[in-house]
Amino acid sequence: MGRTIPGTASLLGLALAAAGVAAVARASDGPAPRADAHLAGTARAAVDAAIERGTRWLLARQDARGAFVAVTAKPTAEVALTAVALWAAAPSRGGAPEKAAAATEFLLRHRQPDGGIYDPRSGLAVYTSGIAAQALRALAPPPSSPLADAAHAVELFVYQHAIPESYVDLAEAAPDARADVGAGAARVLDSASGLTAEQKSALAFLARSSEGGGRLPSRTRKPQWKAPGAQLDAFSYDDMLPMVYLPLAHDHQIAQRAYEAVRTGYELDRNPDLTRRYGAAGFQPGTQGLYYYYVVLARALAVRATPWLTTADGRRHDWVRELSQKLVARQAPDGSWVNSDATWWEDEPVLVTSYALIALAICREIPADPEGR
Repeated sequence: MGRTIPGTASLLGLALAAAGVAAVARASDGPAPRADAHLAGTARAAVDAAIERGTRWLLARQDARGAFVAVTAKPTAEVALTAVALWAAAPSRGGAPEKAAAATEFLLRHRQPDGGIYDPRSGLAVYTSGIAAQALRALAPPPSSPLADAAHAVELFVYQHAIPESYVDLAEAAPDARADVGAGAARVLDSASGLTAEQKSALAFLARSSEGGGRLPSRTRKPQWKAPGAQLDAFSYDDMLPMVYLPLAHDHQIAQRAYEAVRTGYELDRNPDLTRRYGAAGFQPGTQGLYYYYVVLARALAVRATPWLTTADGRRHDWVRELSQKLVARQAPDGSWVNSDATWWEDEPVLVTSYALIALAICREIPADPEGR
């Protein structure tokens, strides 16, 4: 973006944040396997190899700004794409420290006065901020460091909004004509070099003119609160986005709703539509959003810290082994993942590879459960 929000993204703060990322990464030579992990032997070796290949492929998609750029030609929300890629390829999972530092700086340059990390010109503000919070936390910033402060601020922004906006909301708040001018000015400001101070000032003014022009959502939906132990509602569309980025525990209502939906709809060859908003049979054909479903599935089951799932039909599954084997089998020879179904941007390998790496990392950390709960 090239624009500084006073008090939030100073050069000193960016330098300290980047140094914190590098320091944490230097202390780790990649992901250290937990001694009590469920995956072991050849199964673990296959997952480790898939993560290493996928991370190497993903890091090669980062540009000189620190952003992760789309392979496909279609427009993408760069801040969101960079956030999910940083989360997937954090140094604690084997990513390169200098790559993480550059991506972190790119994200911090997009901090907004309201505390979120997003681009007002594109994407979903709350969802992007939620993913950015996960990315910053994956860097394991030292307490009271600038990076930890940044993570706390964006988490507060996310919690205040409770439920992210949807693309329906963005359509209701379509940009006016000023947005095109402002977006063009911002692109020039981002990419051009050799500009005079006067030219930069003029471009910054035009870019700011688009802010408030309708790109932010017109409304933010609020969840229905229920006391602990109250009867669960069905897992809904409003649960889907927060399930990916919110910190979860097994007694959280959203985690319980997701778990019950998984017990009923668990399968790995297709996306069954856990929300059933398209009817009792779920998605047809089920190829759409498949890798996003894998992330939701892994997060919904990981909160119970057991590799075993007994579905509603009474069948017992080693979901960790089944999901990790499915993902390893779907990896392309170059290390990437992609969905042949373009719905929800899953024909974009940077996005889908990030989803796959996040899901595999979750599988990798599930502890052994000899009691088979």
